[in-house]
Amino acid sequence: MNIQKFLVNIIAAGLVISGAGSCSVMESISSKLPGNTSTENAEKTEKEKKKAEERERKAAEKAAKEKKAAEKKARDEKKKSSKSNQPVNDKNNNTVPSKKTDTSSTGVPAPDFTDGTWHLRSINGYTLSADTDGDDGERPYLIFEKETGRFYGNDGCNTVNGNFYAQHGDSLRFGDMISTMRMCPDAKYAHEFLTAMSETRTCRITGNEAESLIEFRNDKGKTLMTLAKPAMEFLNGSWQVIKIDGHSVDSPDLKLVIDLPERRIHGNTGCNVLNGTIFIDPDKSGTIQFQQFAVTLAFCPDAKWETPLLVALESVETVDKPTGNESIVNLLDTHGKIVLTLRPLPLND
Repeated sequence: MNIQKFLVNIIAAGLVISGAGSCSVMESISSKLPGNTSTENAEKTEKEKKKAEERERKAAEKAAKEKKAAEKKARDEKKKSSKSNQPVNDKNNNTVPSKKTDTSSTGVPAPDFTDGTWHLRSINGYTLSADTDGDDGERPYLIFEKETGRFYGNDGCNTVNGNFYAQHGDSLRFGDMISTMRMCPDAKYAHEFLTAMSETRTCRITGNEAESLIEFRNDKGKTLMTLAKPAMEFLNGSWQVIKIDGHSVDSPDLKLVIDLPERRIHGNTGCNVLNGTIFIDPDKSGTIQFQQFAVTLAFCPDAKWETPLLVALESVETVDKPTGNESIVNLLDTHGKIVLTLRPLPLND
């Protein structure tokens, strides 16, 4: 009886061990079935990470190729431009200068549009007026810097700057433009001004003795806006005052410095230092005014030209551009009377 009971206990123990073993096997198998969420998520995350890394690699390769292609194109354009400006040889092997095509429709050589400050004259078919659109200090304007290929300006509210590209003929484009973020409800041309710049593909320049005009056009040849620049660059620099109201000045100390880009005038009255501002009406060719004078207060009993000089400066309305080889400049009042005559000073003065 004991032997039978002993055999029964052995068989029962074997069944328990077998059952435990089968359970372990089932757990091992179940851990590899699709229903295990943690394992699936880990594998999925790893795959997504590899895909993202592959996309980044391809994007980097594409950007590098585009950059290389752009640099090559720029070098080719530079070589082509340089080659087109080289002199050529005629049939007798004589050097012939390359032909210039920078003439306006009037036959006058077109001015360099990178010289001076250009103010908005018209936009989208509307011509601005000083009476309704403010003076040149409030109007949109652009200044081009030829040496660096940069432009600076104002859209009537915010300061803008960026790059310009004008390598071939009348081609002109603007890029990498940035702007300040002021809110100006009264700046009615700001949006149109920046839009016209972004759409510009070509330009056309015309000029005469009084002013220069530049038209910005889109890819279909439509004029988007026109900017104007008075032909007054000759006024920039240092001047000796040689006549006031027709009377010859006998004082070598009467000197003026005219700074058109900054719209400032500085000088010496023969006794005191003077500073002031310059106003140029963008709608009236050849007009210039000197305003807001500040003068030091030194007392000089023999400074007989100080008051006449200040009165003459305040009455200036227009300027006569020198002709031919002349360098003398006359400043006139509203009646066309010469009130000041200036002679350029050497740089060492």
